[in-house]
Amino acid sequence: MATRRAFILAGTGSGCGKTTVTLGLLSLLQQRGMRVQPCKVGPDYLDTAWHTAISGIASRNLDSFMLPAPILNALFTEQLQQADIAVIEGVMGLYDGYGTDPNYCSSAAMAKQLGCPVILLVDGKAVSTSIAATVMGFQHFDPALDIAGVIVNRVNSDAHFQLLKSAIERYCRVPVLGYVPRVEGVALPERHLGLVTARESVVNQQAWRDFASLLGRTLDIDRLLALSELAAMPIGEWGEQLAADAGEGLTLALADDEASIFITSITWRCWRAAA
Repeated sequence: MATRRAFILAGTGSGCGKTTVTLGLLSLLQQRGMRVQPCKVGPDYLDTAWHTAISGIASRNLDSFMLPAPILNALFTEQLQQADIAVIEGVMGLYDGYGTDPNYCSSAAMAKQLGCPVILLVDGKAVSTSIAATVMGFQHFDPALDIAGVIVNRVNSDAHFQLLKSAIERYCRVPVLGYVPRVEGVALPERHLGLVTARESVVNQQAWRDFASLLGRTLDIDRLLALSELAAMPIGEWGEQLAADAGEGLTLALADDEASIFITSITWRCWRAAA
């Protein structure tokens, strides 16, 4: 049986660089000849569009608010069986979900549900040993959660990284998989809604390939792949299907243009299944 891999790239909060690093990892893994399946925790439509634009693979929303666990698990397993690895971008901070319950609709909850390891992305700007306190706080908030590794973003130099790595591994006993240096040309455009959509932007594929090549030099990808191996695939089932004639006699038009992009792939699939 082929080895299946998946991990959730979770952050300490919004704006820490999750989407940028996710896109770089998607491109890098494809450069290594791997079949990737991009995913996003929650109902975010903008990040998934960027995943798709960079990878050429339709990104999937993992929305535990809308989908019961058995259905979501079945969908995830189905997608993963067609790929070598699922790269799942988290939402907001690792424990941010619905209200103040860290086990409902959060990246942490999704990691537990799917049995995926968490790779924690932390900001290394203007900090040294104190970064270990941040990582330790995320570890101790839920000791049952598998935070398998750490990636440090916005690092000034290799010497700076070695200082951060030493502090995290000394006090937190978790492997640091590398760092992301500051790079011009791959910052994603933003506005009040969040990111500008991929459709509205000119995607510079060469810039992202160059960024991926850079990550190949600053991240321990082999260690990341080893940590991402799943012990088992999530178990789920679709449950009752819609009747084959559910849409008989009904004409349904679905808009798909610049003004009508906020729809998930699973919604399309369910409507198609209903004929």
